[in-house]
Amino acid sequence: MTYWTQKLPKYLRIGPYGLAATAIITLSVLFRMILVVFHFPEINSDEGKMGIAGMHIAFRGQFLIYLYQLY
Repeated sequence: MTYWTQKLPKYLRIGPYGLAATAIITLSVLFRMILVVFHFPEINSDEGKMGIAGMHIAFRGQFLIYLYQLY
């Protein structure tokens, strides 16, 4: 057991960039969870249309010849 107690602090050190990244990720997840609790933003079909267009471009190699109507 003494082996791990000696090695563990070596791997648990965190630098300033790691600390900043951890703080940013934690705050963004917390903020998103608060938005989900309050049902914001409302989900509509715009995200689905853009997702379909993105899938056609990315996976089928198609080009958009017109824009999907988003209203």
